[in-house]
Amino acid sequence: VMEHYDVRIDEEDLSSLPQEEQQRRVEEIRREMSGMARDCFRESLVTVRVSLLGGERALIHFYSDGLIIDGWSLELLMRDMEYFYEAIARDMPDAPLLFRNYVEFMESRRHTAEYRKSEAFWLKKIPELPEAPALPMKQTGKGAETIEVCKHTGTLSKDEWNRFEAACRKFTSFTGLLTAFGEVVGAWSKKKDFCINVPTFNRMAAGGMADNTVGECASFFLFAMEHSRSSFIEKAERNRRELALLMEHDSYTCRERSHR
Repeated sequence: VMEHYDVRIDEEDLSSLPQEEQQRRVEEIRREMSGMARDCFRESLVTVRVSLLGGERALIHFYSDGLIIDGWSLELLMRDMEYFYEAIARDMPDAPLLFRNYVEFMESRRHTAEYRKSEAFWLKKIPELPEAPALPMKQTGKGAETIEVCKHTGTLSKDEWNRFEAACRKFTSFTGLLTAFGEVVGAWSKKKDFCINVPTFNRMAAGGMADNTVGECASFFLFAMEHSRSSFIEKAERNRRELALLMEHDSYTCRERSHR
């Protein structure tokens, strides 16, 4: 484990620009950073930039590659940034488990009967899974590999969310959202039976010791979405049962399979 790692922070002074020009430049930086594709062997997977807006105001732009950090860790980083921003002289709290220790713990599970059972389950199941959804492409052939991130935001009111949760009383709201996502993807996919990645955190396996560990502590399930004329509730019930089965065999992660 490295004792110290310097992250380069580039500053750009926008304080002399009108507010409209500041906003335009900030959006340019956001688009540039959101489309980053780094070489993990040669480049830093963390980028920090600061836009100075004037009047002791600054905007921090933060990029981290998904290869080294998961969503849980991002929340930890945002929490710690707020913690130190409020009192810069505070000491860093000790993490009960370093990421290296987490990796060693996960490796140790590979020698258990539970792991071997999960491995046998997934090695049998994976060849039987359908392919990825066949979504329409804006561009094919040369140039289609270019990735452009586009953010769309939607919200539900508190009343709408409460009604959705009430409709999901026989399963979970996550299962309801997963089923809704599958319905939307299925509406666009040429293949009506398809496979998607369902992210999952492996921190719980460490008995809570990894709750404050920053790193890539997530994996995913390969989940088959099946097309049928069943009602939404019936599809969600099917997905609930399938999720429960997959979670019974979570000692072997699909990430391990993809790395082999």
